[in-house]
Amino acid sequence: MSDNEYNQTHNVTRRAGLAGAEKSVGVIVIGRNEGERLRRAFSSLPLGEVAVLYVDSGSTDGSVELARSLGIEVHRLDPARPFSPARGRAEGVGRLMPTTPDLQYVQFLDGDCELAPEWLATAAAYLEQHPEVGVVCGMLTEAAPEASIYNRLSPQRWKLPAGEIKACGGIFMIRRQVYEAVGGFNPDLITREESDLCARVRAGGWRVVRLDTLMAKHDSGLLSFKEWWTRAVWGGYGDALGIDADPGNSENRQRLRWYLTGTPVAPVLIVGGAAGTIWSPWFLVLSLFGMFSLSFQFARITVARIRQGDRIRDALLFAAFFVLRNLACGWGFMRCFLGRGKRSSAKPDPHAPRRRHPHPRPTTAQRQTVPVSYTHLRAHETVLDLVCRLLLEK
Repeated sequence: MSDNEYNQTHNVTRRAGLAGAEKSVGVIVIGRNEGERLRRAFSSLPLGEVAVLYVDSGSTDGSVELARSLGIEVHRLDPARPFSPARGRAEGVGRLMPTTPDLQYVQFLDGDCELAPEWLATAAAYLEQHPEVGVVCGMLTEAAPEASIYNRLSPQRWKLPAGEIKACGGIFMIRRQVYEAVGGFNPDLITREESDLCARVRAGGWRVVRLDTLMAKHDSGLLSFKEWWTRAVWGGYGDALGIDADPGNSENRQRLRWYLTGTPVAPVLIVGGAAGTIWSPWFLVLSLFGMFSLSFQFARITVARIRQGDRIRDALLFAAFFVLRNLACGWGFMRCFLGRGKRSSAKPDPHAPRRRHPHPRPTTAQRQTVPVSYTHLRAHETVLDLVCRLLLEK
């Protein structure tokens, strides 16, 4: 479905599908400096038909004023405590539920996403028909895959099967009674808060299900390698905080083993082994083992993507970035513990206000006018960005 078709169907489909569900569904939108993406997120919602609450994490771009101008209730997080998606969602639920006694289902939406027009009705109907299901999510697609190589890679990570799953992402619908029964989001987590919530949902006897239905369009907004790398480092940093907070958790123990024995250790082995050859040539074995580990993972992922139907070129590029992302997560993991006592200054924050670029970001219409074979640097691109983009383009 093209962008125009997607937008044209919003006003018709969403209203037709919500005829009997508008009093039972509430939507919580979280965001920080999302700009025009937040406006598109709000426009994808049936405002006036469902309860909508916007939770803002210290935006400086007029996000709060935009929400209020559309008649949307706003909850601003206290800057005295660290911002996080988990905290935003948790406080949003605490603010929304007391004012909407008829609320049965809560839909969470990030400020850089647009809900599919039929999703609210589809999800609410599915939960109504399947009382054993506590959480339901759907499929994601990228809103602007042509904007950068990093945006184009994102939907490849979202090619996930439908059916019962262990955990979902940050966009999903949950029963009110289930959310209250499991205690809601843990506001102290900065990443993987959805996995933590879903684990408690499953432990409580409910199922988590992904439907084979378009749920939302996500605008990753990753226009440079630095933005992509920072978001990956943030993930590793958040993993370290989660493991530190609850080391006895089985999933945290498994994650810790991966950080200590998996891909993030390979660079340490390669560099340490090379340095160790000063004392003994046998240290070279460590370097060779590290290189073999990275090569094996690269080959394994490439083969898996080809079997899923990817072109060889796409599979190779995805595998390369997948391995590189694991290394970034490992760096974030180490930064957390190396920065003990000064975490506030060491913590990477991908949601912080971005520095202004020397040129305005191109609009979707402007991007579509750029030839596919265009080989000059586009706005915001580095040489690395250009090389990766050309590897994907025909």
